[in-house]
Amino acid sequence: MIQDLKHKKMVQNALATILRTKGIKMEMDPVDEIQPLIRGGVYGGKEGFYFRKDDYQPFTDYQKKVIENTFPINIDSYTLNLEFISDVEYDEDRIFPSGIHITFKKNSI
Repeated sequence: MIQDLKHKKMVQNALATILRTKGIKMEMDPVDEIQPLIRGGVYGGKEGFYFRKDDYQPFTDYQKKVIENTFPINIDSYTLNLEFISDVEYDEDRIFPSGIHITFKKNSI
């Protein structure tokens, strides 16, 4: 199980690197500033995760197109699919940056 978690983390970091090379900047881990901050999610019963943008501006139309054209993508033994791109969200006293929401599944051998 731990090995599987490490493998998933490697796949998530690989995707973050691909997105960064395409000019998509995301929130970085405050403890390990070279790693993206990855948050878990479940989308329609499918395991997933998301990255948040590194600022409080919405993604531009160009950035959205770059993100959309990245998926689906196969990394190692996983297929990653874009579920949706969220806009900046406001709560009563908080603001949440835009996000890239992704599902992934292990490919059959």
